[in-house]
Amino acid sequence: MKHKKGALYTGLCSQIEPLIIDAIEKRLFPGCAIGVWDKEAGDALLCWGRETYAPDHLPITPYTIFDLASLTKPLSTTLLTAYLISHKEIGREEIGLETSLGDIAQYLPCCPEDKQGLTIADLLCHTAGFPPYLPLYKMAGSKDEYLKIILNADISASWADFGYKTGRYRRNWEKAHKKRVYSDLGFILLGIILERIFDMPLNEAFNAYILPFWEIKSDLIGYSEICAHKNSIAPTLKCTERLRFIRGEVNDLNAWKAGGICGHAGLFASLSSILAMLKHLYNDLSDNFNSPSNTFMPTSVKQAILSCPSLGFDTPSLRNSQAGKRFSSASIGHLGYTGTSFWIDMEQGIIITVLTNRTYPYDSSDSRELIKIFRRNIHDAIIEALRG
Repeated sequence: MKHKKGALYTGLCSQIEPLIIDAIEKRLFPGCAIGVWDKEAGDALLCWGRETYAPDHLPITPYTIFDLASLTKPLSTTLLTAYLISHKEIGREEIGLETSLGDIAQYLPCCPEDKQGLTIADLLCHTAGFPPYLPLYKMAGSKDEYLKIILNADISASWADFGYKTGRYRRNWEKAHKKRVYSDLGFILLGIILERIFDMPLNEAFNAYILPFWEIKSDLIGYSEICAHKNSIAPTLKCTERLRFIRGEVNDLNAWKAGGICGHAGLFASLSSILAMLKHLYNDLSDNFNSPSNTFMPTSVKQAILSCPSLGFDTPSLRNSQAGKRFSSASIGHLGYTGTSFWIDMEQGIIITVLTNRTYPYDSSDSRELIKIFRRNIHDAIIEALRG
């Protein structure tokens, strides 16, 4: 099933459809929605399969809602941070990338000494030294309890090789001296900080500040509340912890235990809405850095997002990147555990977002490896169709 919006590129469907059909037949995922935008040719929304493998279930459309998983990090938490930095009137004091946790002690009165030197940029760039993951849902029952556990997590092990074994962990802003360890914990912490500064939950801040700025409707992108009255929602998996199939509630257990609204996961969206958002983001990042009319994202944040490592986003790895081989080094994006992803190539002027529910009905190590191969192949095939 193909849904066209704007120009549908010559050869695009014939180039990628065999890959999609093969993946569905091999049960990598029951359905897939792909959005492509090219500054030279317009955009296209393409969909295959159904919400589940049952032949009588609803087909995937541009309006089917998917759990975006870690795409929450760049598209909600990072953008809310950028908005906060740009709008000084929010909160009780100015916030910048180099603001340390010690500088905002009024929002984190329980922050221990070894975390007070961590900066907002450290949390966004995964250079704070937190462990990649902790099963917080087994250890605590609220965000306040999450906060205590994260702030008391051991960060010394990640920094031992860099001579930070003792004393106060004052961070050097130079990225070259930092070790990047991808971690959900830093974004969970940043999400809690944002809620305290905005004085509202992340979902309300997202709806109040991000979507209106780009004039995006909130009925097809947001946190789990948008699923309440929707018929077309792609389920994720049968959760062994919750003992039910998960549909319309966040897949991530740490986010689920925190009420479905967290800095690392919790965002849901349709293909139509996420592609619209990514186009606005591309235009915003493409604007002249010195343009005074752009108040959403200050110059410092733009430059940090477009650097490597990117602030809050990911960049294509040098080897075996899931972005494939055709995205330029001037690309930013992110991957989501449930089988979602997006990439924005600032040099070529190309956006590709791929939404699947690859965890359905059960997550597996095989599925996690196969989605990596699928992503590489589908990205290369799309750009081959666009650029030859």
